[in-house]
Amino acid sequence: MTSRDDPPAAFVASATAEFAGGVPAHLHPARVAPRGNRASVLQSVLRPRSLLLGALVVVVVAASGLWARHRLQREVEHELGAELRAVLDTAVNGLLGFMENCERLAGVIAESPEVRAAAAPTIVRAGSAPPPEHALARAMAPYLAAGQFTGFVLTDRRGVVLATSGAVGHVGDHLPPHVLPVDGAIRRGRPTVGHPFRDVSGRVRVVVAAPIRDASTFLGLLLDHGPFTASLLAARAGSTGETYAFDRSGLMISTSRFPEHLRAAGLLGPDEDDSALRVELRDPRGDLTTGFRSAVRRRDQPLTFMAAAATTGHDGLTVAAYRDYRGVPVVGAWQWLADRDVGVASEIDAAQAFQPLGALERVFAALLALLAVAGVGVVAGAAVAERARLRAASSEHEARRIGEYLIERRIGGGAMGDVYFARHALLRRPTAVKVLRADRMSAEDIARFEREVRVTATLSHPNTIAIYDYDRTEDGAFYYAMEFLAGIDLDSLVTSFGPLPDARVIHLLRQACGALGEGHEAGVVHRDVKLANLYLCRRGGVPDVLKVLDFGLVKTDDTRVTSANVIVGTPENMAPELFESAANASPLSDIYALGCVAYALVTGRRPFEGSSLAALCNAHLGKRALPPSQRANRPVDPILERVILACLGKRPSERPRSTRAVVALLDLSPLASAWTRDAADAFWTAHRERIDDVVKRRGARPAEDAA
Repeated sequence: MTSRDDPPAAFVASATAEFAGGVPAHLHPARVAPRGNRASVLQSVLRPRSLLLGALVVVVVAASGLWARHRLQREVEHELGAELRAVLDTAVNGLLGFMENCERLAGVIAESPEVRAAAAPTIVRAGSAPPPEHALARAMAPYLAAGQFTGFVLTDRRGVVLATSGAVGHVGDHLPPHVLPVDGAIRRGRPTVGHPFRDVSGRVRVVVAAPIRDASTFLGLLLDHGPFTASLLAARAGSTGETYAFDRSGLMISTSRFPEHLRAAGLLGPDEDDSALRVELRDPRGDLTTGFRSAVRRRDQPLTFMAAAATTGHDGLTVAAYRDYRGVPVVGAWQWLADRDVGVASEIDAAQAFQPLGALERVFAALLALLAVAGVGVVAGAAVAERARLRAASSEHEARRIGEYLIERRIGGGAMGDVYFARHALLRRPTAVKVLRADRMSAEDIARFEREVRVTATLSHPNTIAIYDYDRTEDGAFYYAMEFLAGIDLDSLVTSFGPLPDARVIHLLRQACGALGEGHEAGVVHRDVKLANLYLCRRGGVPDVLKVLDFGLVKTDDTRVTSANVIVGTPENMAPELFESAANASPLSDIYALGCVAYALVTGRRPFEGSSLAALCNAHLGKRALPPSQRANRPVDPILERVILACLGKRPSERPRSTRAVVALLDLSPLASAWTRDAADAFWTAHRERIDDVVKRRGARPAEDAA
């Protein structure tokens, strides 16, 4: 209840803030009227002015709610579209990556001398497979034994079978161009994957057509259908999402996630699981999963909205519901791969996609019902808000001290906890205090937090962050105190100032090697070496002192933080062997990550980049890094360049055996001692203000990785 002197606008603004879930920025105790009896409260509510103000509150809250619902719907649709597009891009990249890997391998096989010699246009006896002693069968035997390919076929330019291992027709048969894409291989000038088909035994297979150089024959290599469809089945949005591939006729050429729905609707046989090449993307005009059966034959039903658009060569995305091939209302995104003559779609049930909006509508309806008691709610809300403000102020005052450390401000946060700038109550020494977050208090999180402290505390190298203290707060929260670093991480340094001089890079790498080397000798693998975890600062008046941060992901000889099938670390810097298993982490994988860091310091760019995790993984596994001098388009110290490329060796055996070996190689460079203290002082003096500005804008990170 407000006093008679309260202006209506102020009352409306205050009431609106209360019912919209906000808290007034400032409440004046003198403006809160004393509590009256029930009669006085009722009289005040029934006054015309109070009724008018109540009506205004209802109008304002209702209008605000409708506007908020509209904005939230737009935001939900935007986020849904972004998620669908991301899932689709991941699936397309995975499918194309699988095809390209198969094509590369097929090209290697087709180029092998023994296969080329055996693939001369020799007609094998009609109606029979090549006998074991036949030259082509002998040449192909090692490749088939490797397991990726399950058979072969040799054809002429027209697709007529000249020889076969038996799974694809007989000698003299003509293979359709969509099965064996001879024309596509000729047009592209390299091996090409065809569409899935059913072989003579009824199994779904895929053929890669590879031209035989200096011959008029083509080698077709058979694959099982499983790997073709695996990346599509794995990529989906939500629990009802599905991603699949289809051809220009609207026939699904990958496997559906919902075989039970298709069997119940009669689209699959009772014992069939693989729907590939069985289901057409047609709209039954009703939900088959609820028992609906269309009177129109399946072949006479129209293509789904998505299939009709995609098969005409148009990519698209819609958050307006349409029926999929099961008749279930869905939303989706699709892309037509013209050079493959294949479409890929990612869909999710509309009911799940817009579930947040349904929850909002229920909340909004409940809010409108509560407006009948808005007048009483204003008074109660104001009192509750005031008490909450006082409690918050009291809690904030009490929270300014953690153990023996006086907290001054929050300076950052990471996956495990928040970091505060503090000073020891007696020593007044600047300190960074990391507190385990309340939502990370499981036994595993606490064990990992304690492990981080213990491991880091055992390391005494001057380039490793120093741990001062470890304890619990009065309410049971874990924390530890560490040295406060005033400076800038290398990620911010390169982003703001560009690539570093070669001499300075060598200077920084030697320091990083020292800190990592101490850990390696103690059986500790860092597993997340990256620019953001290398911090540059002044220590004891010495400039350009490097500190290695965040040993929270370490692997030790007797314990591991994470299971072997979980990716741990930063994918941009992960050694190839870590994509296979996190258990492969070793000092040599840290050296690979250090090579990625050095490459970025010299060029300003990562050695490998990709638009998705799959593309990045393929780059680390299969591509060689471009020499830094070519990437930076400038001369780079030859020894430094050789060291970087050696660290980036694909196999651990190709890399330097230890960080000590890396330092020994760097010491051979004429620039090993060229970065002087005077040069470092000059940099810090010239750029002190700019460094401070970068740190303020990006958030202070005195001793914590915010990843």
